[in-house]
Parts: sequence; C-alpha cells; structure tokens
Amino acid sequence: MEFCPYQAILTTAFRIKGQFPYVRYMSFQTSSSTQSDALQDFQIVSDSGNVNPVQPRIDRSTVTRSYTAWFVPPNSMQHQNSIEMPSDTSSPNLVLRIVRAD
Repeated sequence: MEFCPYQAILTTAFRIKGQFPYVRYMSFQTSSSTQSDALQDFQIVSDSGNVNPVQPRIDRSTVTRSYTAWFVPPNSMQHQNSIEMPSDTSSPNLVLRIVRAD
C-alpha cells in the first residue's frame, strides 16, 4: 500500500455562506499545477427565500440574495453549489473573484 500525503488532508468540506455581491460578475475558483475548477455566479442556486440577482428577470438590487456554497474534497459526491478541491495538492486554495462593482 502506498501512502498518499494528500489523502489525510483533503477530507473536510468547507461551507461558505454569503450574499451575492453588488457586482457584474463573481465566481469561486480553485487551481493547482494540473487541475482547476470554478463555480460561476449564474451556477449558484440561492438559499430558500432568496434570489440569485444575475439570473434573467431578477432585480439586480434585491436585498434577499443569500447563498450557501461548498468547497469539497476531491472525488466526493458533487452537490449543487459545490466546487472541488484539486487532488494534487496538500494545500488547496479557493479564490473569490469579483469583477466590476456596481
């Protein structure tokens, strides 16, 4: 059996609760030397009773704009609003990219 140093480290999922910012574009992104993944604003499903302001016919200035996203270990079950950690690193990174504030 071969020991994989990443296996022990990448076993925890991280929950991210927030509100859609008042911007033209946002995304969560992760990458390593060989892998990358992204969760773009239009892909995020808002929390119950809230709306995603980037969806068509939604008022961009709405105040009910909460979401929950997940940063999950590699090869875990993918759920809505999840972004997968790269499997080839012991220190995964997650970047919130925001473009052009309103």
